[in-house]
Amino acid sequence: IIFLISTAISASIGSSWGTILIMLPLTIRILAALTEGTTQLLIADIPNFFPAIGALLSGSAAGAHFSPITDSTIMASTSSNCYHIDHVQTQIS
Repeated sequence: IIFLISTAISASIGSSWGTILIMLPLTIRILAALTEGTTQLLIADIPNFFPAIGALLSGSAAGAHFSPITDSTIMASTSSNCYHIDHVQTQIS
């Protein structure tokens, strides 16, 4: 779920770093809530911490790759002298 939400946010705002900044506090709060309120929160106590952070980072990168408004997609289609939407469609598939 975190991967899909991160991908959607990154594709809509066109920034992978912006998505990470939006989703990281939310993801950590969700993971902390799953520990059922233990007094001291350690990374080793959260079994899904690393997979959730990995889903967040990979979803942010994936959404930025096929977003038509991100700078890297615009630069890639411009430098290769191809139609922008054709480049976006090849990134999606």
